[in-house]
Amino acid sequence: MKGERPLDYHPTDFGFAWGPVEVQRTTQFADGRGVISIWSESQELTVYFSRTGRSLRVFRGGKELKEVEG
Repeated sequence: MKGERPLDYHPTDFGFAWGPVEVQRTTQFADGRGVISIWSESQELTVYFSRTGRSLRVFRGGKELKEVEG
């Protein structure tokens, strides 16, 4: 939008920082599974993904966030 400053972006060793958040590949397993972490100053999300990407599990504060039907 007009007058807004773009968020700062810069790559990191295993991801990138964009404005107030950082995204990082945390773990990669030999079988293709992995973990991505997303955090800000006060929050962190951890995303586990399967080899095929058909399974994603999201955690915040050590607790899994479950899908809500609605």
